[in-house]
Amino acid sequence: MCGIFFSTKTLSDSEIRNVELSLRHRGPDFTSIDSDAGFTAVVTRLAIQGNLENPIQPVICECGRWKVWFNGEIYNWDTLACMNNWSLKYSCDAEIIPRLLCDFGITGLTYLRGMWAIIALDTRNNSVLAVSDPLGIKPLYTSKDETGIHFASESRTLLNLEKSFTLDLQSIAQFSSYGYLHGNRSMSSNITRLRPGTVYSLNLKSLNLFQHEISINSDEDIRSNLTHDLLEGQLIESVQLHCKASTPIAISFSGGLDSSFIAWAAKSSNIDAHLICLKSRTPNSESNLRHIAEILEYEITFVENKVDWRLMIDYLKAMDVPSIDGLNIFMVSRKAADFGYKVLLSGTGGDELFASYPHQKFSNLRGFLLRSAILLPNRVVFCKPLRRLIKNPHKIEFVKNNFNSFETLKELNFASYRANGFSHQIQHYDFLTDKNISNKFSIKKTSNSVKFIEFENYLMPLLLRDADTFGMANGVEVRVPFVDQKIWKNHNAFEKIGREFLFDSLPESFKGYVVRKKEGFNVEIQDFISSYRANIEHLILHFLKNSTPRWLLETLRIKPVEILKFTNLQLWGTFVFVSWIALNHQDTRDEFLESLESLI
Repeated sequence: MCGIFFSTKTLSDSEIRNVELSLRHRGPDFTSIDSDAGFTAVVTRLAIQGNLENPIQPVICECGRWKVWFNGEIYNWDTLACMNNWSLKYSCDAEIIPRLLCDFGITGLTYLRGMWAIIALDTRNNSVLAVSDPLGIKPLYTSKDETGIHFASESRTLLNLEKSFTLDLQSIAQFSSYGYLHGNRSMSSNITRLRPGTVYSLNLKSLNLFQHEISINSDEDIRSNLTHDLLEGQLIESVQLHCKASTPIAISFSGGLDSSFIAWAAKSSNIDAHLICLKSRTPNSESNLRHIAEILEYEITFVENKVDWRLMIDYLKAMDVPSIDGLNIFMVSRKAADFGYKVLLSGTGGDELFASYPHQKFSNLRGFLLRSAILLPNRVVFCKPLRRLIKNPHKIEFVKNNFNSFETLKELNFASYRANGFSHQIQHYDFLTDKNISNKFSIKKTSNSVKFIEFENYLMPLLLRDADTFGMANGVEVRVPFVDQKIWKNHNAFEKIGREFLFDSLPESFKGYVVRKKEGFNVEIQDFISSYRANIEHLILHFLKNSTPRWLLETLRIKPVEILKFTNLQLWGTFVFVSWIALNHQDTRDEFLESLESLI
């Protein structure tokens, strides 16, 4: 796992230093800088696989054509090396990438199984390839200005290079409606996330950019009639592969079906692990988790489920884009880092794979709208929920028949910024016919619509992005066995057999201790907001009064007096949003941080 940066511009020493500092938390072990006439590359390495004492990157193929900078993990690198009789100098996954490019070209990337973001310099054609894995686990961002084109693992690295701070109005609309950003957006209008599974080819001389789609390769045909034993075997294999590391393993453990299966699969594969648990208020929860740990013979540690100002400040400083949902993985990965772990396994993606969220039982647009306009906007930042739309079947049909029309939503009397965010969601419904996602998952029936809207609009842009951002903020790589290329090739079979098959796979000895009802990790953010509400209101109001441009206030359509009437969750979302802006703007960063620090 690493932080990577590439620019077609030759950066100054001070600019390189700023890039390195912005990525150091992603790779505290080694830093490599490659600055040449025509480009600058920076990589910070978190040493997990192969030679832990060598920076390794960039990796250069034997013929000298390809130079590669890489972030992520390739789990089948040794298999690919054996199949092709390749000898690797460092026995490291990154070495397999230039080999594949040399022998197979871009097509070779389809053989990779893992999570990755890659930047590859083709010295023969004077061009650069930039690509992230097809499931979107590892993000890669890009921006363009008058000096060149830039790529980075985090959007803030690119934001630091920009001369002006230009917020994207659509992103503000999305966050104000849902508490996070969808799709390929960042908070800057000039920075976008590369579309997963798309190879971006850049000619360094002309700076012309081309796109090529890649699909998930699989060593077997797509099947929807796989048996219980075969599906269980695939999941166990995925857990085994995700445990590949030269360092110890920790597991983010809630006691639910997903994390319990991962812990059991790791133990059954003779993999030692440490269970990290966020304390819960659920009766008998801690004792049940201790029973499971005792049966598995795993060490278990509980994270105090309490948010204080020190933790909150560190969380706000770690945000690459604003998110109201990342505190849980931030707290668990921080505890894992305290014990010296660099790898943390998570059950993220299990619900999407098995379509086990209650709203996913609806295979139509109305079911999705119930999710989008009731569940998420209950946590809305600046505006009221959209229940009146969903409760009116006539309006549902009206939207369904016209969902590509932004004007339709305006006619329903939504505020323009709210309509922007909601329109973006609905347009993704049409995205299911896109060849890119169809090639990935072989969508053959419309009953998968809600499932893949969930994948594209919730799992990838929120859960996976938070796992990457807040895990790496603590120098911890979060791995997700349920979000695996081979597993998702057979998603229909997993959905058909149902999530309960995970429970059936567990040993009888601890079935009675597993939480079968969907709960997940819950951070007691309400307590924090209630305890420090006056301080939070003061911080927000002070910033809006003294620092916020008038155009932003007009865009938010928020009056300072309304903040005093916000619910705790509305106030939480507003606080996250304002904090991100203040901490990422050079004119407000120091003063706002000083105000936060004074509350400790």
